[in-house]
Amino acid sequence: MITHYTDKQLEIEKIINKFGLLTELEKSFGKYCADIWIPELDWIVEIDGPQHYQKENNKRDKELFRFGIKLITHLNSDISKREAKRILGDVMDKIVEERHEERLEKRN
Repeated sequence: MITHYTDKQLEIEKIINKFGLLTELEKSFGKYCADIWIPELDWIVEIDGPQHYQKENNKRDKELFRFGIKLITHLNSDISKREAKRILGDVMDKIVEERHEERLEKRN
């Protein structure tokens, strides 16, 4: 089966890979399909277009959390590369900070 990814998915995946993280595009979780999955962090990045509605997103997110997904980041489909880098960088900073705090707690 040949899968076609959007330019935006490939662009965002490339940015994430620059952080040294491996990704999977179009990963299925039950009846939902995540745009980009980062297995190491149990993190999904969704690139939402106008076809998505908030109510649908909330329902989908609750289901994905049942699969052990820790974090879901929603990026608008018309977001610029610069904005995507900033948002993903902010999320990465948060993840690094949380991991640091977890290590400190384990020491105590």
